[in-house]
Amino acid sequence: RSGVLADCSVHSFVDLGINQYLVVFLVLYLLISVALYLMNRVNVILASILFLLFIITTFITGGNQYVGIFIVVYIFGNLLVIIPQQTKISSVPLNYNIYGKEFILFAGMMLLFGFSVIVLFWTSLPILTNIFASEPSAADIATYNQFALPFAIIYALLLTIAPLVTYNVPELKNWQSKAAIFGGVAVVIGGLLYFFLDVSLSLSLVFASVFFGLMFYLLLKDSLIKLVPAIAGFVVTIVIGYLSGVTNAVYMLFFALAAMVTVSNLVSIIKHIPSSLKIAGAQISHLGFGLMLIGILGSSVYTTNEQLVIPRGSADEAYGYTVMYNGMENDLEYPKNKLLVSYYNDKGTEYQARPELYYSARLNGFMKKPYVENNLMYDLYFSPMQVQDLQNDGEIILKKNEPLKISEYTLTFKDFEMISHESEEGMTVKVLIDVDDAVHKHEIAPAVYMKTGSGRETTDIPATFGHTELYSVSVQQILADQGAVKVSIPGLNQTGPPDRLIIDVSKKPIIIFLWIGTILIMLGSVVVFFRRKAEIA
Repeated sequence: RSGVLADCSVHSFVDLGINQYLVVFLVLYLLISVALYLMNRVNVILASILFLLFIITTFITGGNQYVGIFIVVYIFGNLLVIIPQQTKISSVPLNYNIYGKEFILFAGMMLLFGFSVIVLFWTSLPILTNIFASEPSAADIATYNQFALPFAIIYALLLTIAPLVTYNVPELKNWQSKAAIFGGVAVVIGGLLYFFLDVSLSLSLVFASVFFGLMFYLLLKDSLIKLVPAIAGFVVTIVIGYLSGVTNAVYMLFFALAAMVTVSNLVSIIKHIPSSLKIAGAQISHLGFGLMLIGILGSSVYTTNEQLVIPRGSADEAYGYTVMYNGMENDLEYPKNKLLVSYYNDKGTEYQARPELYYSARLNGFMKKPYVENNLMYDLYFSPMQVQDLQNDGEIILKKNEPLKISEYTLTFKDFEMISHESEEGMTVKVLIDVDDAVHKHEIAPAVYMKTGSGRETTDIPATFGHTELYSVSVQQILADQGAVKVSIPGLNQTGPPDRLIIDVSKKPIIIFLWIGTILIMLGSVVVFFRRKAEIA
């Protein structure tokens, strides 16, 4: 809630009441880690930066004017604590040999760090542009995808190699001459992608770099044998993609690399079954990552959609389903208001969908939540876009001293009554209306309060009438030049046309791979947690 993103920022959804507990946790974690030398130098610094960022976001959210002073004091205090302890904090030299597991872990962490910096930049773009420009701007989703794709491609290579390498690092002789040959082959591959397959220059360089790195591992006989299943998965995916009509070279290569990750880690997991499965947590998570890549690309690139406009009580068709709109559970002002949607398959079986569409005053906009039908090979999304041409819901115009009969009631607008408020910058306008139901006649006075000072606003003050005060009258507009008033009486006058639902029905193929991959990543993390817990014990 920096003032630029306001209530649309991620921080607006964070409960500030938990800050005090998180602060205590971070402080204790940092102090204990330093005292026991549990973290190396980099981790200590990263933990302190995390704490600093957390405090800054808290101060910004609360609008604290001393945030700048705090940052300076914290940084210098941090340096005074960490620098004298440098010799006491343990650190093991890193082996940068590309055939070692340490290098793969280091490269993976640096890749994630680089991607996090890019994400931080684009998410902070509204704040940065507000500083240097008159109007803040934000990056669209396509920008994130454009930068994420190269990282995902390189990460796929690392996760393919990860289960094949160990901490016992072999030495490669005459690597300089081999690197020159591999570099030439990589340049040829990049050139083919760029000049003949219409791949962008940046992605051509990324793919060329991936093949360059992969060729080093093919030199070692042991690695070559282990990579055979993964390479077979790569080739088979290319063939399947070609036969399926995939013409985009980037998509085909991306699918193939994701298949390499999946096959490489799946083979490794199978080798650990059943005796040593507890040490295969990383492979389980990496298998999930490969499946997740397949699901993300397949569901985003090959998603199709049909937009329907359905009047209430009517139906339309999409993807072999007959979709019918039956109104709303409440109204658009009601929190989490659900739309009543039915859909039928070709056999006439009825299903119920309850997508949500409602107005949020806090966020000053309409909130939309799709209904999802899960299938094995695709998911069907029912996403409400808009409820259009809503009937006026009893909205009528009453002219002065002209009776208007609606149902069993006769309404006559008599006059305006204005009440000023000396203690406030505003006034109340009452609308005097006679209501006659042929048995009783009485006067009601719906009103509207108008604030006339800075920040003009109006407040509706409805009146009720009818048996058990059944109907509520609200002033919609005062037509002083016409000697009339526009009022709304929901439920009394329902003669307008029915409302229409604009709904987007989209079909997302193989998105189940995304969910399976996500579950496997979590499962792998759990396996690693219990393994490390047992080792510590």
